[in-house]
Amino acid sequence: MPICSFTTRGWPAARTALTCLMLAAPAPLAADGAADTPPTTMEEVAAAYRSGDFATARGAIVPLAEAGDAVAQFRLGYMLALGEGGAPDQEGAIRWLEAALAQGHGPALMLLARTYLGGNPEDPDYRRAAEILEQGVEGDLPEAEFLLAQLLRAGRGVEANPARAFSLMEAAARAGELRAQTALAQLYARGEGVEADPAQAVRWLFQAAEAGHPEAQMSLYYNYTRGTGFPQDDAKALEWLRAAAAAGHAEAESILGANYLLGEGGLEADPLRGVSWLVRAAEKGNAAAHSNLGYAYITGTGVPQDDAKAFDHYRRAADQGLVRAAAVVGTLYEEGRGIAADPETAAAYYRIAARGGNDDAAARLGGMIVAGTYVPDADTAEAALSWVAQAANAGSDGAVLWLKDRASSGEGEPGAHYLLGVLLHDSGGVAPDPAEAERHMRIAAEAGMIRAQYMLGLFYAEGVGVEQNLVQAHVWTNIAAANGLDEAAEKRDTFAALMTPEEIAEAQERARGRIRGGGE
Repeated sequence: MPICSFTTRGWPAARTALTCLMLAAPAPLAADGAADTPPTTMEEVAAAYRSGDFATARGAIVPLAEAGDAVAQFRLGYMLALGEGGAPDQEGAIRWLEAALAQGHGPALMLLARTYLGGNPEDPDYRRAAEILEQGVEGDLPEAEFLLAQLLRAGRGVEANPARAFSLMEAAARAGELRAQTALAQLYARGEGVEADPAQAVRWLFQAAEAGHPEAQMSLYYNYTRGTGFPQDDAKALEWLRAAAAAGHAEAESILGANYLLGEGGLEADPLRGVSWLVRAAEKGNAAAHSNLGYAYITGTGVPQDDAKAFDHYRRAADQGLVRAAAVVGTLYEEGRGIAADPETAAAYYRIAARGGNDDAAARLGGMIVAGTYVPDADTAEAALSWVAQAANAGSDGAVLWLKDRASSGEGEPGAHYLLGVLLHDSGGVAPDPAEAERHMRIAAEAGMIRAQYMLGLFYAEGVGVEQNLVQAHVWTNIAAANGLDEAAEKRDTFAALMTPEEIAEAQERARGRIRGGGE
């Protein structure tokens, strides 16, 4: 007889179903503590599960599930979903949970819905999850109301319905679902599915935070830090950050750890405590925590200096997509710190960081190209020019010479001319040379580079390397606009407002001549 029983409508104990999964009384054991025979009953299966022998429990419960026992089907689905006693098997979990639900086994409902939502990250079955959650809503399950409301907000698996999403979220919030209370605060704040009501937003956010919901606590931390919703207050921000960290919120642990490590966020530096919090967050997979632990180990802050451990943490962060960590990993591979030097892998990480907008990584990559330690392939040849330009902007004379060589070789590369025009105009890392900047920009513009055409128009408007000339400014911005650059059209119209009708007519005629290929 099942140890945990549930009704088929309403499922009043569904939310505690997982906690009483295997609470059967243990089967008699032999003197040496082992079962006399393989488990054959639910009670014996439960005893094996409770003793930690998940593999035996998983294997022995299969015949019971196949015989049609709904509880066995549910428990087998649970073990397959979590990978207890063997590898996770999401398809198998869904099959057995569907079988249990078809027999009216209430606890299977929410686990099945969650499995559909999260079992296959690449292709969650939102439609089937929504169908199952509708059953949970009929049974007054707050979690079902919350999850279905989220699907209705996003229009996943169902047609988007902000009004119904709000109604379900409110019902779940009033029933004590803390995630729903936090989400309801967002709905009130944004006026999503309901008229915006800041007072209600604050009320529900505080209710969830004071009840211990870490997401709500983090929301209050950010609100107090930024002064959004109510006055900025660092002390209250820290109070809520501590609460969320104490509740095990990985991001809160990471931020608190970083603040202790560096003495920021209103805290005095306490590297040892900082590392302790960062370790907790890193164990949960938090990328920022891994990156900050990398910093701790590479600088010897709060821990003994250790390049190898620094590399390991930075790599873990980089492999999760943290741009700044990817830049550091590239540097460690390039310099052979904590890992054997590997220019090819260094370049790969630099490329990741450069694509993410990290200028330092782009400059390091450009430096490798200039030094010949990295040779771009056909797919990265165009980007290589901008990487070298970043190296030039960072002060590399060799990078400037490399670009000039590319610009002067054969017919020259328009991209190299354009970048030299930018660098020689106003880069901060290269001595300005207005005349040379204009010369390179003109070559690129006349070669058809739309951005160069726009910039040449600005050069004429500002008098960079040439005498100021609004007619020519109009000509080149008009050409760039005709080639599809919207911001060029805006500048052209700005110039036109400063010109006489005769000047505008002249500029338009000159632009038409260039567009037709006949020059001016």
